[in-house]
Amino acid sequence: MMGISTRVGTFAQRTSLVQQMMTVQKRLYETQTQLSTEKKSQDYAGVSIDSFRLVSVETEKTSVQRFTQGNQIANVRLGTMETAVSGLRESVRTFRNDLIALNNQTFDPSNGDDLQKLREIQERAFATLQDVSGYLNTSTDGRYLFAGGRTTIAPVEVPYGDLDAFQADYTGDAGTGLIYPDTRPANVPDIKVTPDEMSAALSFGGGPGAYTVTVTPASAVNNIPVGATVRLSDSDTSETYTVTANAAGVLTLGEGANGTAATAATFDTSGTTIETVSYYRGDSLAIDHRVSADRTIQLGVTAKDPAFEKAVRALGTLAQGDLENNLGRLDTALTWLNESLDDSSTAASDLDTVARRIGFQQVTLNRAIEEAQSYEVFLENRQTEIENVNIIDAATRLQDDARALDVSFQSYARISQLSLQQYI
Repeated sequence: MMGISTRVGTFAQRTSLVQQMMTVQKRLYETQTQLSTEKKSQDYAGVSIDSFRLVSVETEKTSVQRFTQGNQIANVRLGTMETAVSGLRESVRTFRNDLIALNNQTFDPSNGDDLQKLREIQERAFATLQDVSGYLNTSTDGRYLFAGGRTTIAPVEVPYGDLDAFQADYTGDAGTGLIYPDTRPANVPDIKVTPDEMSAALSFGGGPGAYTVTVTPASAVNNIPVGATVRLSDSDTSETYTVTANAAGVLTLGEGANGTAATAATFDTSGTTIETVSYYRGDSLAIDHRVSADRTIQLGVTAKDPAFEKAVRALGTLAQGDLENNLGRLDTALTWLNESLDDSSTAASDLDTVARRIGFQQVTLNRAIEEAQSYEVFLENRQTEIENVNIIDAATRLQDDARALDVSFQSYARISQLSLQQYI
């Protein structure tokens, strides 16, 4: 007797076939996603074997990008500083050349024409001083670049609108007002003595043009240099004076800028603060910049650098009053301007040195940026190797899975049509 062997799809067989089709369909979808994103996976789980290396590469690349961004910002600031120093140097050089031409002449203080020439050089000196102030007060991104750590405060203060206002305070004669500081220590001091730091009340003495103030302890004012400008202030009065002598805690002061007498009748002997006055309002903090994870450099320069200070001192000395009776100030100012532009001393700073220093810092940052960009490219390549899919391999797998899924659907459709009735 002949038997006919037949196969009719059962529930278990159908379920198995459907599961296999769903597996192929899921793999097909994943491959399509890989081709569209060019990534092996959309999360770290899909590259679990290489996930640690991938995270390490991504972290390193992010760090490099942040250092590069910081270096680019610092480079912009240095570029701004370079422009400011270049303009300042040109302004000072132009005035120096004018002063040289004037200094070769003989002046007669009783000659009206000579006095007019002196007045003109003073006006140019004051205008150049304002130029220097403007350049040194350069800011970018809300930061004053020549102020050291006090980046929110304009580092240079020239609170006068014109030459007459300047000479009203700086008369050039301690008997009638202020004398512009003629030494570096006197020009950029930073000393403040409050009543809390004094062990006894102030003692005033002397008379107009030669007031004396005795401070206890003497050590509180020993470092105030002769020639410095000091401000005495209490709750009611504030006045500036030139220090003409300092011995054993006794300050000898010239006439006040506004004619205010330095006496016990004017100031509170137990509540008066003594502080030095300077054109520079920043600090001496050096700005450290991290170029990379293992390298730090100092950036920039402050407005109290000797190159700038000598220029300010020369211009202020010329702009103050009583020049006709102190013609020697012309030679002195010219010497300071020459030193500011190009100091022959290897230990001193001048504007050319400052410009070279900023230029060197720019070169350092540019080199660091280039190196970081090259390293970032290397890291991106490593990241690509880990997380990116092979397009050709993925396309081949997609084609194979699509063909397999198509055959599976055809087989499923064929099996679904089978029934016992067809064999009866």
